[in-house]
Order: sequence, then C-alpha cells, then structure tokens
Amino acid sequence: MRPLPPATVYVIGYHALTPISAASRVIGKPLNIECSSAIGWASGSSLIALARTSQGLTAYAMSDGHTVVPIDVATDTAGKPIRVGALFSAAIAASPNGAVVYVVGSNGNNKPGILTPIDTATGTSGRPIPVGVQPDAIAFSPDGKVAYVANVDDNTVTPIDVAKGTPGKAIPAQQGPNAFHILFTPDGRTAYVAGPEITPIDVATGTAEPAIPVDAGDIAITPDGKTLYALTYSSPTSTVTPIDTATNTPGTAISAQDGGELLMAPDGKTLYVVGQMGVMTPIDTATNTAAAAITDNRLVANDMAITPDGKTIYITDFEDSDIVPFDTATQTMGMPIKLKDVPQQVVVAP
Repeated sequence: MRPLPPATVYVIGYHALTPISAASRVIGKPLNIECSSAIGWASGSSLIALARTSQGLTAYAMSDGHTVVPIDVATDTAGKPIRVGALFSAAIAASPNGAVVYVVGSNGNNKPGILTPIDTATGTSGRPIPVGVQPDAIAFSPDGKVAYVANVDDNTVTPIDVAKGTPGKAIPAQQGPNAFHILFTPDGRTAYVAGPEITPIDVATGTAEPAIPVDAGDIAITPDGKTLYALTYSSPTSTVTPIDTATNTPGTAISAQDGGELLMAPDGKTLYVVGQMGVMTPIDTATNTAAAAITDNRLVANDMAITPDGKTIYITDFEDSDIVPFDTATQTMGMPIKLKDVPQQVVVAP
C-alpha cells in the first residue's frame, strides 16, 4: 500500500474544490467542479467522501447533482466524472474498506429516492438501489456490511446489504427538516437517527428501540461508544445533552452559545460546539462541563473539520469566503485563509 500523503484540507464550494496543506496552510490549485447540490448549515449530508484502497486515497466529490468526480489525493488530480442516476444527489459516503461509494439520490418531494453504488476499482456506477422518500443522509456500519439511509419525508431508514446491494425492510424513525444525521456506535451494534426525538436501531435485528426524548439537530459519539451527545438548536443559547448509550438515558443538558454543529475530538476528550455566528464552545466529555466560549465576530460559519492529530479545527466562513484555523491547544482562532469560492463543506484527508 502506498504511504498516505500529509494531511490536506479540502474545501468544496459552488464552483471548485480547493486543497489546502494542513502543515503550511498554503492553498493548492483549485479543481473546477460545479456543485449545484448546495446544502445548508450543519445538515449532516456530505458532498465529499474519502475512500482508502490498496491504490491509495481517493476523494469522491459530488458535482452538478448528476455526476461524481474522483480525485487522487496524492496528486490532487481529477479523474473521469461518474454518472449517477437521480434528479439530484443529496449525500455521499464510502465504505470502510473503500471498495464502494454510495451516492444518495433524491427524485423530489413525495417520490422514492435511489442509492447509486460506485465501484472504486473500476470507477463505474452500478444498478441503483431503491430507498425511501426524500433520502438525505447515509452511514456505513464500522464493519461495512450494512449501510443505513435516512429518508426524511416518510420518516424511515432503509437498511442496505452492502455485499448484495439490496435494500431491507424500512425501519421507522422520526426525522426533522433540520436533522439529517445518522451514526453507528463504534461496535456497530446500534445506529442512532437524529430528529425531534432520537431513534436507536438495533442493527442485528433491524428494529427500532424506544425513542429517546431529546430533540436533536446534530449528534456525535465518543470513540468508546459510551456517550452520545445531542445538540438541540435554540437562540441565543442551544443545549447539548449527553446520553448514556448503555441505557439510552439522557443526562443533564449543557448550555452552549449559538450551537450549530458538533465535532468530537479524535481522542474523545473534548466535544466542540460551533455556532453560525462564530462562537466555539468546548465541552469536557469527562465532566460534561462547558469551558468559556471563544467568539470570533468575523465568522459566519457553516461547517468544520478536525485534523487527525486533533490539533487544528478548520471552520468555513461562507459570508467572507474563507476558512479559519482554530488551535485546540491554545483555544484561539488563527488568521483566515482566503478562498476564491464560497465554501459549503470541509473535510481533512487522510
């Protein structure tokens, strides 16, 4: 296997994918990729997926809603666009082994969507898999055997047998217009679906367990899988509720200013809450207490990603078309890195 290249920050905008060196913070040459599949703040739907195979690391970026562009991370070169078959694409995810990329496709309100598989070895799309109405999010189980697609309009989750490429029986799960999030516990036994209440799903049986009475616009989980955190939007102060995954019991809610998105540090010691108006609130996961909020009035944030070493968080600012590095050790915002395109999402590879 080829060695992984140094960490690169990828910012996807309306007209380009911009690579930035995480070490030097120097901007590379933008790749011209039209992205009409614009998504909102903290939607949980991804516009880009990273697939690791024996050939290296490839980024798959949703383009004009009908195609996906593969990008060689080592060389920052784009490959041949891959056609996907839906009215527009809503989300994308890669399997843990990098063998397949799933593209969630929506055909509009009140119409069933489809899931288009992409074989990463051949760079070709396969037969579409039918899912529910208005699919908006997808997640793979840690072992890669199953994928769950959240369908917001019919409040269901479609389980997909990855080996067979077939859908299973729909699982009921309440979802909301601003909560497109689904995640698996690290052991793969349970999946959680965000919404006006959180729905735990027993993966072995494919059945929904009793709902957790917490309104969740975003969810995150500790690396040991013991605590789930749910963000409840409110203005000017949101709340973050810790949930014991052994009992699915909510704990005492934690206040966070202007909360919009959750980001768990790689070591699981800190949960970061970032708000659209540039307020960052770190939460100590050992004590479930919030530190003093860090405010940067320059920011109108819409996404964030953390480096694998946990040292830097990159926050996109869609109003000023830049990205701001946040030093987790000093708890300070760095100088904005100016972009030539309006950022929508950010990911860090590897």
